[in-house]
Amino acid sequence: MDRKILIIAGVLLFVVLVFYGSRWMFSGPPRRSPEELAQIALTASTPQEQEKAAVELAPLGHSAVEPMVRVLSESRSPEVRAAMIQGLAVERDFDSMPAFLNALDDESVLVRTRAAGAVQRLLQIDVGYRADAPREKRLAAIKIFREDWEKMRVSPGLRKFREKLRQQEQ
Repeated sequence: MDRKILIIAGVLLFVVLVFYGSRWMFSGPPRRSPEELAQIALTASTPQEQEKAAVELAPLGHSAVEPMVRVLSESRSPEVRAAMIQGLAVERDFDSMPAFLNALDDESVLVRTRAAGAVQRLLQIDVGYRADAPREKRLAAIKIFREDWEKMRVSPGLRKFREKLRQQEQ
């Protein structure tokens, strides 16, 4: 009788180890927090590591908004800034609109292109801005974007829309 119990216990232990062991082995590397990824995006020793961390950070959702904003404002890498703009735009982070508007005049065409997409997505307008246009033309379009943003920023419609987004998140 004791031998049967030992065999059954051994088989159960084996099954548990196989099940949980396979889950552990195939679960991939441990996931890093948004704060960890932001730190890597800002301080990694190579631009490739910084960009990789930024690309991992961008799709993490609402919990990553604050770290993305920090990386956007502090990074010197155009690829990293572009990834943060894209991540914040997907989250419809209207609080980042001033940073998006400033990025429309960034030295990098990539950053300007992503910022234009973000601004157009959030404001729902196209004023003819082209990231590769001469600076004078870009500045004229940026002025229109800024004026429209100032109108939208204080509108009750935006407050209602943001509240609706918050409710959908819950």
